[in-house]
Order: sequence, then C-alpha cells, then structure tokens
Amino acid sequence: MAIITQAKKLELKAPNTWTEEENDILKEYYPSEGCKVANRLNGRTKKSIKMRVNKLGIKYQKKNKYKYVHKNGSKYMVEFTVDGKMKYFGLYNSVEEAAKVAMQKAKEYGKAI
Repeated sequence: MAIITQAKKLELKAPNTWTEEENDILKEYYPSEGCKVANRLNGRTKKSIKMRVNKLGIKYQKKNKYKYVHKNGSKYMVEFTVDGKMKYFGLYNSVEEAAKVAMQKAKEYGKAI
C-alpha cells in the first residue's frame, strides 16, 4: 500500500496506462503516420502503439490508392517515368481530379494501372 501511495504522490502512472493526450495524438496522427507516431509519444513502443490503436479501433490509411498520384503540400501531383525520365503532369486540388488525369495519362503512355 505504501508503494501505491508514494507513486500517487510522485504522479507516476502504471506502464500500460494511456493518457487522453496520448489517445488524441494517436487519433490525429496514426491514420496517416502509422507507427511513426511513436516519435510523438515519448517512451511508447511500436508494439504498444499497435495494441492501443487496435483497442481504440483506429486504422492506418495508406497514403494514396492511386499509383501515379502523390501529395505535394496541399495539392496532388501526377507523375511517372517514361523512357527512364520522370514525366510530370501537373498539380490538382483533389485526389479524385489527379486520379482522373493519372488514369488518362497512364493509358496514353501504356502504363499499367
């Protein structure tokens, strides 16, 4: 009992206790960063993060489901290699708009989609 009292005085937490702040960080950053969110959570391992996100029902979302579309700041760009050289097809406001261009250009250049 004395150990528990002393731990409370020192404001120590049990090793498996997650704070609301940590949960909020997971909710905000895990979907896009995956386990790289460990850099934001001091002392948490990738294994403990995976266990926690499973319990919270948080899923990692792949960066992009379109092969030739890449995020560039707040925009989306379309690019791929043609004859060994990177070919750029512009910046777009939405991933859907960029995806349409990517599909069109991929067909034009004989790229697999």
